[in-house]
Amino acid sequence: MSIDGTTGAAGSGGARANPFALARRAFAAWRVRARDLRTLAAMDERALRDLGLSHYDVWAEAARWRRTRG
Repeated sequence: MSIDGTTGAAGSGGARANPFALARRAFAAWRVRARDLRTLAAMDERALRDLGLSHYDVWAEAARWRRTRG
């Protein structure tokens, strides 16, 4: 088994990948994305404007993410 939890070549993500490692990575990515969306949703209009965003952009991204996940 390689460092990244797969049984194939290191970082290959091949067909023989460890399903638990894949699930762990997917869950970690979901948690990061959810935290980032909550942070953006909590920002006021001025802070979002400083980032070049609006509340509509945050809502649209949240809706897109919910539609396209798993």
